[in-house]
Amino acid sequence: MIWNQREFVLKNEQLHHEVDYTPYEGMRLKAWPGLTLSRGEVVWDGSGFHPQLGRGELLACGVPTLMPKRR
Repeated sequence: MIWNQREFVLKNEQLHHEVDYTPYEGMRLKAWPGLTLSRGEVVWDGSGFHPQLGRGELLACGVPTLMPKRR
C-alpha cells in the first residue's frame, strides 16, 4: 500500500465496508491510501475501488494459538 500524506477528518461514507458506523468517525488523520496492489493488480487507485469477481481467495485458519483451551 502506498500512502498519500494529507490531513483530513474521517467520515464513515469514505470507507468501503458494510456497516453504517466507524469508531474512527471524526478523527483527524494524516494519511490516506493512495494505491493498493493485490498480487500485482491495482485494487484501489486512490479514488476508486476496482474489484474483480472471483479474484478473492478464502484462507482457512485454525484456532488462534493464544486462545485458552476449553476444559
